Amino acid sequence: MLKRHAAVAGFVLAVLFTSGPASAGSYEKAREMVEVAGVRESIELVIPMAVDEALSGLAAQGANEQSLALLREVFIDEITDAIPEYLDLVASVYARHFSDSELTEIIVFYETPVGRKMVAKTPNIISESEQAAAGWMLTVLSRIGENLEEKLRERGLAA
Repeated sequence: MLKRHAAVAGFVLAVLFTSGPASAGSYEKAREMVEVAGVRESIELVIPMAVDEALSGLAAQGANEQSLALLREVFIDEITDAIPEYLDLVASVYARHFSDSELTEIIVFYETPVGRKMVAKTPNIISESEQAAAGWMLTVLSRIGENLEEKLRERGLAA
């Protein structure tokens, strides 16, 4: 058992290190790209929605509204304070996947009128996409329910 865990750990480490660490220059360029691309603004939009989704389970269980409001406030404040750490992580990922020259090209794009429009529109696109996805998911779940019910009847597992 220990040998298998050691082998798995060795494999994971090999995969991590073969992708190569980001150079300091690539990281700095990636961090610039992350800022110009509006990642901060996008995550700031998503945080309240994600927290509300996470807390909806507690609300459904009848949690006190004042407690939920406090939880929401604390979660949003803490996560918002941690955004710079998140941006560092994202920059590190980009730095591993793109060269300095590619990152420069991406930055140049985001500094064009179309790139700036993309950054400006992305929060609205994320919000609209989430709303569309919620409606789509309800439709899919309804179809799944109908299909499952039919298959259960076909196999004699439901009345």
